[in-house]
Amino acid sequence: MLDNFSPDDDVQAVEIAMHDVIGSGPVAQIAKEHFAFGGQRIRAKLALKTAARLDLPFEHAVACAACAELLHNASLVHDDMQDGDELRRGHPTAWVTHGRAAALCAGDLMLSAAFGALAPLGPSAAAAIQHAHRAVESTIRGQAHDIAAGRKTPFSPYVRIAQAKSGPLIALAPRLVLVAAGCRGDRDAARAGALIAIGYQISDDLADRDADARANAPNACLALEADGSSEAEARQRAAGYALRALALGARAAHSIPASAGIPLAELAKQVADPLKEIAHAA
Repeated sequence: MLDNFSPDDDVQAVEIAMHDVIGSGPVAQIAKEHFAFGGQRIRAKLALKTAARLDLPFEHAVACAACAELLHNASLVHDDMQDGDELRRGHPTAWVTHGRAAALCAGDLMLSAAFGALAPLGPSAAAAIQHAHRAVESTIRGQAHDIAAGRKTPFSPYVRIAQAKSGPLIALAPRLVLVAAGCRGDRDAARAGALIAIGYQISDDLADRDADARANAPNACLALEADGSSEAEARQRAAGYALRALALGARAAHSIPASAGIPLAELAKQVADPLKEIAHAA
């Protein structure tokens, strides 16, 4: 059990699990290179912290965390190719360094490995695999809508697309843990993840507004400006919208039984804090 469990410290166990399930060979090395470039491992920490509250066996906690992180990183590799992004975390993206074909294979390997990572769950693995598949399905559907919508999508449809693309994989980490622990709260976890995803995307858009304008890329602030807001007004409105979504997300997270949603609520607060000054600017 998790008597001496420290979620932040034990992210390293998740890294080891991801490397082990990825295996070896040239394509596996591309995936491992991508891992080495960093990332906050937010989904791994969410899974581990949720598991600690439910007293889930350590091996099962790591399995849930590894699955969520592998799916997230696979989506990043594929996203970079589709968007033509040449840098990720300050390093050349996989497709820039190794070519599109090899990067596509690396992303596919991560997808497959994510399902393999769930094997230690034993009797719970089948339900967990189904949850993971549905999360991938929803993410792909959101990405397809994003591609079809183009660069000048109005604010409301853009936010819905961002939610569909990011929400399922944010929610997946705690949802997998709930399944493994036999705990209720799946619907609240899914709702919390979807709402937190809105806050995440808008927070990124506020930081990336100028770069996205130069690249003619979709951005919540630019969408509001296209509707007639000034740049300052757009920033304030976008931040306010994000804060409302994050507050609702935290409320949904607190509805999960056994205080298992507290890590999700803490994540919502973490995203919200920097937005408050922007939303309340004079």
